[in-house]
Amino acid sequence: MIRICISGFSASGKTTIGNELAKKLNIMHVTKKSMSSFKSFAAENKDAKDDNTRLAETTSTKEYADSFDKEVIRLARENDCVVTTWLGPWFVKDATLRIWLNTRFEERVRRRALDRKISMKLAREEVGKKDKLTTENIKKLYGIDIMDHSIFDIEINTERFTTKEEVDMIALLTLEMAKGRFK
Repeated sequence: MIRICISGFSASGKTTIGNELAKKLNIMHVTKKSMSSFKSFAAENKDAKDDNTRLAETTSTKEYADSFDKEVIRLARENDCVVTTWLGPWFVKDATLRIWLNTRFEERVRRRALDRKISMKLAREEVGKKDKLTTENIKKLYGIDIMDHSIFDIEINTERFTTKEEVDMIALLTLEMAKGRFK
């Protein structure tokens, strides 16, 4: 089975690359927005000003986190897939490939501002708050330091390549890893 796990800070390109990679390889894309636990969270919090920040705040609750994590693990166990959740690389034990996306803070802010059509100032606040909350909650709930990248097979600077180039690189490396050529 092919299981690609992509992580990185908010607005680093996880979802964009995951969508394109899933299409290219004809596999499932497991992302928070495709999962029932997130859909029920979003339905319960329709009035939330910023779902991303509310989700980061909510992940401080163990019950929500456990439900979400179990669903990621189940979907990855049952399907060829690309997982683009913050903790996918730690939870999908038999991942074919684990990737960290590196992107400077200011570039991530620019991307968020463009994507959400908001000011750079507001985007800077959102990205900074989400990164901080998520990093702290992951450490508190799981004892995982997401700045320790020793579990990753590769890190990609998403400012140096186009999405197509990144997808092509990941697809090629994944297929080689699946064949057992790199260990």
